[in-house]
Amino acid sequence: MSERPEGTRQEPRIVPERDTDPIAEGRLDSRPRRASNGTRRRRSRVWPLWCLTLLLIVALAGVVSFYWHERQAWQVRLSNLEARQNTLTDRLDATGSSLDASGDSLRDELDRLRSELDSSRAVIGNLENKVSELEEGTGSGSALEDLRETQDTQQTLIAAQQSSLKALESTGEDARATLSSRLESLSSRQEEQGGGLETLKQRLEELADTRQARGETLDDLQENLDDLSAQLASLSGDHEDVTNEVASIQDDLRELRQGQLALNANVEALSASQ
Repeated sequence: MSERPEGTRQEPRIVPERDTDPIAEGRLDSRPRRASNGTRRRRSRVWPLWCLTLLLIVALAGVVSFYWHERQAWQVRLSNLEARQNTLTDRLDATGSSLDASGDSLRDELDRLRSELDSSRAVIGNLENKVSELEEGTGSGSALEDLRETQDTQQTLIAAQQSSLKALESTGEDARATLSSRLESLSSRQEEQGGGLETLKQRLEELADTRQARGETLDDLQENLDDLSAQLASLSGDHEDVTNEVASIQDDLRELRQGQLALNANVEALSASQ
């Protein structure tokens, strides 16, 4: 090998700068980047858990809303039944008090008519005694006629009082029959209301049992949600770690490629110098 002069022996080497070669950059950018199998697997595992979490939240909200509306409806029905029962009880008390007052007034009227009848009978007895005395003593026809007219008047009055007494008795019987029928109807309605209240109480007990069972189910769902949240948090952390590792590996590959390009340039420069 022939020796070269000193002016041509140490020529400056041309080293391409990093990230300045357009051809290398075009080659790097034109290569498709493929995600690793671990990244695709972790991304495919995350979205079903999110969907399951959303479905569990929607189911939980639906169960709570259904129970709330059903509880409100049964409370309204119970308050209506209690109001109707209170109204019937008040009406029954008012009817009983009014019937008691009517019965007392009828009894007073009957007692008054009986006393008047007794007094009329006493007057008639006195008149009959006077008539017999007059017939035996004086034999006066005019006095006898007057006494007979008075007796007829008293008899008419007694007949009117007896008819009034019978009318009052019939009215009292009708009032008693009406009272009995109304009391029977009120008793039957109260029994029906009592049966409705028993049914409602049983329904409320069933709702309480259902509520307890649903509460246990909700607790289980909450535990599942907590577990899923923890899994999602761990998966999110793993996904971030994998992403960081992939980014660091890509940076290392980029540096290695740039170093390889620089080495190729040096080799070409050495080849040209030789």
